[in-house]
Amino acid sequence: MQASLHPTEQKAADILHSLRSIFAAKGFDQASMQDLARAAGMSAGNFYRYFPSKSAIIEALIGADMKQMGQDFESALQSGNPLMQLRSELRGRIADHQSSGDGCLWAEMNAVALRKPEIGAIMEAMERQVTRYLVEVFAIQTGKTFDESFKDF
Repeated sequence: MQASLHPTEQKAADILHSLRSIFAAKGFDQASMQDLARAAGMSAGNFYRYFPSKSAIIEALIGADMKQMGQDFESALQSGNPLMQLRSELRGRIADHQSSGDGCLWAEMNAVALRKPEIGAIMEAMERQVTRYLVEVFAIQTGKTFDESFKDF
């Protein structure tokens, strides 16, 4: 069960939800801050209070997805069979992302990461965290230490 968010955090989460489709449809470079503010249903000035740049938006999108992913991995790690639980979680997430069009968004963010070093650094940090989660699951599943599993990985 997810804890309640502070009203400001909830507003930011709602804004992010409304922006996913704009970035996916228009791309990072073609989506103006005005387009994004309009999609969020707010003035540009108010919008900048939540997200001062497109990079900040991408960082927040990745952060939100990583938070959910962390919860999924924690659930898997606490289960009796982490690998089976992880597979189940991933099946559900893949179906959710296919129906939401997030694939286009993530493809755009990967493309932006190649052009913008600050986004590239955020994506690299995300990939390192996902690797740590996977290695931890594999370590538990195989009975090896984290370091042994990381070496095998």
